[in-house]
Amino acid sequence: MKNALILVFSPLFLIGVFGDEVSVKEGESVTLRTILTEIQSSDVIEWRFNGARLAKISSGSESFTTDVAFMDRLQLDKQTGDLKITNIKTTDSGEYKLKITSIRGSSEKTFSVNGVASADRDEVKSVSVKEGDSVTLNTKIQRDDVIWWRFGPQNSLVAEINRKTENVSTHDGPDGRFKDRLKADFLTGSLTIRNIGKNHSGVYEVDISRSRYTIHKTFSVTVSDKDAVKSVLVTEGESVTLNTSLTEIKTDDEILWKFRGNHIAEIIKADEKFHPYDGPDGRFRGRLKLDNQTGSLTITNTRFTDSGDYEVTISGSKYTVHKRISVTVTGSGSGSGLSAGAVAGIVAFLLVFGAAAAVIYHRRRTTELKSKMLRMQSVTEGASVPLIPLFRGIKILKDDRIQWRFGGALIAERGADGKITLHDGMFNGRLELDNVIGSLIIKDTKPTDSGPYELRVIRAGHESLNTFTVSVYDNGNNPEGMPLTDVNVS
Repeated sequence: MKNALILVFSPLFLIGVFGDEVSVKEGESVTLRTILTEIQSSDVIEWRFNGARLAKISSGSESFTTDVAFMDRLQLDKQTGDLKITNIKTTDSGEYKLKITSIRGSSEKTFSVNGVASADRDEVKSVSVKEGDSVTLNTKIQRDDVIWWRFGPQNSLVAEINRKTENVSTHDGPDGRFKDRLKADFLTGSLTIRNIGKNHSGVYEVDISRSRYTIHKTFSVTVSDKDAVKSVLVTEGESVTLNTSLTEIKTDDEILWKFRGNHIAEIIKADEKFHPYDGPDGRFRGRLKLDNQTGSLTITNTRFTDSGDYEVTISGSKYTVHKRISVTVTGSGSGSGLSAGAVAGIVAFLLVFGAAAAVIYHRRRTTELKSKMLRMQSVTEGASVPLIPLFRGIKILKDDRIQWRFGGALIAERGADGKITLHDGMFNGRLELDNVIGSLIIKDTKPTDSGPYELRVIRAGHESLNTFTVSVYDNGNNPEGMPLTDVNVS
């Protein structure tokens, strides 16, 4: 009876042999886990590769193989016995066997590791971006993965995705440098850093944890001075080139150009596909050219309606870079707009009346230049922007019809009966039309609000016209030299 009791209550340890298949790309690292929380003093942990011993922990001490194929690439966790293989090579493919021996018995676990060949074999993926750009560090995940993104020498946690619990969280970092800049993608596990700054340069590591192993990827991000040109002024009819900052497109690169959210050009280098498009309303038909080496986009014979924000997305296997360039197309020529005959008349007038007339003309010219300075309204994303009618010698009356258009589309109007109608679509409740002076306020502005606005005041069959150009920039990314209060009126 005593023996029977001992059999029932003594610890029971079953010998198990289980297998996991692990696929890892060249250059990545992988940790094969024991699932122990802590090694006991009497435990012996042994790892073998294709039958040959790789590593062992016994009585608190560790030893590694002298095989040069794994030289300096093996790490053992002294607490759990997990084995980490860094900078995986295709020659690392094979069977890894774990054997745990303790006073209770022993167990074995087998991992079948496949080192997948990759064109990018670097252990650390290097990414170079410009200040103010956004960059996405790409990765691929499976259904129940848990993903941790870490930054810097302290391995500070900056983002976490738990596919099982459907939780996504980002962190500001120990000094708050990532505040409002990070986005973690639940579907892909990728991490986007928006409006990147130089203090975001450094090493980023992503750990993709699965049931019995963890895959590690490392990215080294270098942030250089921002592009000299983030905002471009061009005279109507001239050509303008929007640069990607690339010197050469890589084999796996894909480049997508957008204007107000619409695809206008695309490059898929692997397929040698270089396609400019006409745009949703055909406005760019025959006027777009792509540089096959750099991916830059040239717009020929520019028009006023080409004003607005252009976005380029450069996607590779390891990262994606996002850039935005604001283009403003001004009226042709920089003079007063007088015809040749009018200029000749002025010259004759000056000859007759002398210096007094020159002073009058100078004052008139100064007034015109001040009017032209009112042509552009630049605001930071989220702010409100008022577009205020400025007509010389004309006052808006209560019976006037008022129409506001954006990119040619009617967005707000006031009828002769004073009734206001908003066709705000993409503005979604963010427009406000003043019934007295006819001004239009755009609230909570977004970069997609950038572009040409047109005000028409209709009275007894006659029309008066104001044109405005609005540019909306990311927070903290308003280009130098672009005032925040100027309005474009003509």
